[in-house]
Amino acid sequence: MDKKTTGYILVSFGILDFILSWVGMDITYWLIGDLSTFSPFILGAIGYYLIDSADNNIEISCPHCNKAVSIPSDGTYDCPHCEKVFTYGDVKEPNLEDKGIEDQLKEYKSMFSKGLISDEDYEAKKKELLGL
Repeated sequence: MDKKTTGYILVSFGILDFILSWVGMDITYWLIGDLSTFSPFILGAIGYYLIDSADNNIEISCPHCNKAVSIPSDGTYDCPHCEKVFTYGDVKEPNLEDKGIEDQLKEYKSMFSKGLISDEDYEAKKKELLGL
């Protein structure tokens, strides 16, 4: 079972636990102390984290066939289209010099949000583009 499915199950169980607690049923009675009281929130938070962490894929073009693939930003991958193996390092960075400053900033912000560049790299590029 993948992380996203497990996350949805935990969130669903947390919601069910919360609703049933309002009608007087405690389905997490076996938890120690007051943990049973907070179990809907704990289960929901863990589930949300699992769902959120499973969506860290990025859309890139395969360096062999140039078709779009969705992959995590690290490791070695088999392209589902051409079935050739590549690493994230094989993918060329987009040519941002042809775009305006606003478009370049949006692209770098997107790269930062996907974890492809660090905060320091993003801030340095932002200052460079804005001439600060």
